[in-house]
Amino acid sequence: MNSRLILAGALAASLAANAFLAGWLIGRPAAPAAPVVASQGLPGGALRQQLQPLLRQLPDDQRQQLRNTLREHAPQLRQLAEANRAGRQQVLEQLSQDTLDIPALQAAFARQRQNSAALQQASQDLIQALAGQLSAEQRRQLLQQRPELLRRGG
Repeated sequence: MNSRLILAGALAASLAANAFLAGWLIGRPAAPAAPVVASQGLPGGALRQQLQPLLRQLPDDQRQQLRNTLREHAPQLRQLAEANRAGRQQVLEQLSQDTLDIPALQAAFARQRQNSAALQQASQDLIQALAGQLSAEQRRQLLQQRPELLRRGG
């Protein structure tokens, strides 16, 4: 029983860490857009790299199902990430003005909080959708292969 509680706690911590990581990966400062990798069919770069070890081990039908889930969520996540970047830029613009306009800065911060919350929610929705398609053992394997997911979340 005690080991089940530990595993449940580890799973909850891992999902939280994954939500944080997904939000960080999607919302980090603008870089050249990562292309869709045609051979893998996944939205480019970091997320694909994080999931690659697990994807290689999955049966073809399950691998395709995860890819489809990623594709379904990608447009919304990209849109929210762009809104998050734009919100950060608005805050920076307000802070760089010669005269600090406190109401405008407060409004920019409020919009940024809303943007961040929406991005975090969408990221958590994606992680939940992906986790729901994996067995408990597959989720544990992913965390064993990518232990930095937990360190980044802490």
